[in-house]
Amino acid sequence: MPDTNSDMLTILEASFGLELRRRFGAQREKYWYVNVMPSVQQWQSEWMTANMASSAGFTGTNINFGLAW
Repeated sequence: MPDTNSDMLTILEASFGLELRRRFGAQREKYWYVNVMPSVQQWQSEWMTANMASSAGFTGTNINFGLAW
């Protein structure tokens, strides 16, 4: 594998989506949530362009859930 000469890898990410929240607790200050976000990533570096003539891209969906206090 050729030397990278301290090349930097740039990762750009964009995501957007919907979130559902449901409050609970004595003063309704806590909530649980579920969110769904489609995501797109683009990985790029000078080394990848020079040696692979390409960059890497990823797409997917993030599904998160949790509690907030």
